[in-house]
Amino acid sequence: MSKPVQSNKLHSVVNVKTNCGCAPVRAKKRCVQKKRCAFVECVQGEIFQTSESGPCVYFRSVDVRPFAVVKIKNEGSCEMIVIIHSKHKEISETVLQGQDVSFLVPEIAKLMIVCDCNCEKVCRGKYEIKLSSH
Repeated sequence: MSKPVQSNKLHSVVNVKTNCGCAPVRAKKRCVQKKRCAFVECVQGEIFQTSESGPCVYFRSVDVRPFAVVKIKNEGSCEMIVIIHSKHKEISETVLQGQDVSFLVPEIAKLMIVCDCNCEKVCRGKYEIKLSSH
């Protein structure tokens, strides 16, 4: 006759987190984190300047030249001339009445706007600059 044997089968559940936030399926696979370009800063404001004032500086980077997405919206009846200085070149573009224009600038140094009016004496609009360290 055989002796009865008592067996305890214990199951342990353990949640394991790796450094990059995903659990590997196999021990041989490595957890890879996607590199993303997160925007660090958003600078925005109103454009309100006279045609006699000449070029107005709306943004200037002092030391670091960050990547930027620049959006200009012309809400007046005058034309605006947008001048963007980067590390290697200068971009100059005319923004017409009611137009919304975007620029991708790898290393922005300065944003200037010149009002080119014949009928009205005031340029109106909005600007937005999204800066990133990448």
